[in-house]
Amino acid sequence: MNSIRVVLSVCAADEYRMKQLDADTALLNSKLKDRVYMKVPFSIENARDYPCQLNKGIYGLKQAASAWNKTIHRVFLGNGFNCCGADQCVYVKHSKNGFIYENAKPVDNPCAPGLKLSKTQSPGTDAEQNAMRSKPYRSRIGRLLYITTRTRPGIAFVVTQLSRFLENSGQQHWNAAVCVLRYLKSSRQHGIIYQGGAHSVTLKAYSDADWGTNLDDRRYVSGVTVMIRNAPVVFKSKFQRTVALSSAEVEYMALSVCVQEALENVERGTVKVEYVNTKNQLADILNKALGTKTLKFLRDGNGIKEKITVP
Repeated sequence: MNSIRVVLSVCAADEYRMKQLDADTALLNSKLKDRVYMKVPFSIENARDYPCQLNKGIYGLKQAASAWNKTIHRVFLGNGFNCCGADQCVYVKHSKNGFIYENAKPVDNPCAPGLKLSKTQSPGTDAEQNAMRSKPYRSRIGRLLYITTRTRPGIAFVVTQLSRFLENSGQQHWNAAVCVLRYLKSSRQHGIIYQGGAHSVTLKAYSDADWGTNLDDRRYVSGVTVMIRNAPVVFKSKFQRTVALSSAEVEYMALSVCVQEALENVERGTVKVEYVNTKNQLADILNKALGTKTLKFLRDGNGIKEKITVP
């Protein structure tokens, strides 16, 4: 019952869908390895002088429960489940896409607004470190980095934050990574959309910086996105090596990174620098933990939209 209560608790906390199944006449479905004989059942009159050899288990047989356990164990393993080491009656199946949280509750934001992660949240005791060893933090962040650099700039900021703690990740870091997985589930149909139809090709680049996110060494986070016809072709979210002395200084440093991506156009004079107000700053999605409403607005502005299936 302890294992059942643990499973029910996890399902309730994460709002998983639960189903209860039953195997009809379970003990009758298991083949026996031992040779077992029994008397002919009372209702069979024409074979009273013959014994019966059992091919499968029956209720009341000592080996029946053990045989059924071996049978269902093979069935679970054959369908991709793994037996839990703490309780061999519990089986866990990892999702096909490599994420444990296949049935995770969807969320509308990859991280909490104003999220700040630091090394102070890393394990400080042996017990905390042992608890984190069972969590595949590195592999999860590796997969998230791959997705980020391909088609999902909207999670670049939080994934960049999480990648700082690969050596000694804590429970809060793991919870933040799970939140990203839940967001990806709710927005799995979204991606970068490059649209046709226009006669001119316009180049736009946005840069922004956040001065107070990094609590460990105070290095600022810069965000850069370069867009062609309102869809990103270059996007970056990274910590800079220099510690800035003011917010104005970090903005100029971020602008320098942005200019490097469009240097030839700057030298030709085809690009001009303009002020962009906070509301329309598309690079904000790369260097801040935003609220859901702002996130959706900037996500659309960055050309990250729901994919349209063409028949």
